[in-house]
Amino acid sequence: MTRPDESAAHTQTGRAGDPEAWARSLCALVVAGVAAYASYVHQREFALQGGADSVSASLWPLSVDGLLLLATIGLLKPPGPTTRRVRWAVWSAFLLGIAV
Repeated sequence: MTRPDESAAHTQTGRAGDPEAWARSLCALVVAGVAAYASYVHQREFALQGGADSVSASLWPLSVDGLLLLATIGLLKPPGPTTRRVRWAVWSAFLLGIAV
């Protein structure tokens, strides 16, 4: 049987002191960073080959991935008092980002 103060101390630290949780988070961050870099380089090269100037080619990947990121956040948001029109707009933005 644990004392109340021991249980409270364990609850307060929670997962913050869990090395496995830190390792998973770090690995996810590394994978996301590599994927973001590869996506950026690929899209920038694609834009350059398509005739874009260097500034536009550098901004292109940020706009495409930014659109996908915002749409994904909108799709993952818990359902609330949103209208059918808002959900349609979020899905449209997501599909447009995938198509681009």
